[in-house]
Amino acid sequence: MRFFEEDPARARFLVVEVNGTGSGAQSRRDRTLQGLADIVDGGREELEKPESVSRCTAEIVAGAIYGTVLGRIESGYIERREDFLAELVYIAVLPYLGSRAAEDELLVQPLR
Repeated sequence: MRFFEEDPARARFLVVEVNGTGSGAQSRRDRTLQGLADIVDGGREELEKPESVSRCTAEIVAGAIYGTVLGRIESGYIERREDFLAELVYIAVLPYLGSRAAEDELLVQPLR
């Protein structure tokens, strides 16, 4: 998030403009999203029954995070330094640890 705040032009290129580029750049974006899904999917290990949540859940969460970042960059929120990292963590935590844990993440103050 700091990178996006410090270099909004590059953030816009990497997150927004990539959607209008060739298949090579889009393929790279998709691999990055799968990497994010891999990280999020580790949340299943926190569950009593890891098989109760599918890999697809992690892919949906990764897509939701990407979509949220995309929307914020398009609307200029990152350039205005509005912090929404807690919201992204909320999205990631909710399907694995439940609403209570996810809501607690909204109260965490970001490191500066």
